[in-house]
This record gives sequence, C-alpha cells and structure tokens, in this order.
Amino acid sequence: MLRIVTDGAADVLPEWAKEYGIDTIPVNILFGEKSYLQGVELDNEGFYKLVEESKRIPKNVSAFPSSIC
Repeated sequence: MLRIVTDGAADVLPEWAKEYGIDTIPVNILFGEKSYLQGVELDNEGFYKLVEESKRIPKNVSAFPSSIC
C-alpha cells in the first residue's frame, strides 16, 4: 500500500488528510529552551499567543526520523 507522509509544515487540512490517507508528522517548535509538538502540544491559537507574548520569532526543527517508526 502507498501512503503519503508529510510534516506539519505542509499544513494539510484534517479533512483532506482523512480523505486521501495523508499521515502528518508534527514538527518541533522552539520558543527559547521550550519545545512544542505542532498540533499536539501547541495549536495555531497557542502559537500566535506565544509569539505575541514572547516577542521572539520561534525556530522549528523538522520531524525526527524516529517519529515515523
């Protein structure tokens, strides 16, 4: 079976993911020393709130290969 796998940076709509069988691996978003899994530990609203409160631009780290296995 063929599967499409992408990371959270693709921002695939949940209904598309379900319809087309797309698996999304969350990326890690870093605010200073704190790390959050996109869409798991930090939703869009929480992300923008942290940006506003911290006045910093967050960094992201691609999904780790171990996240897939």
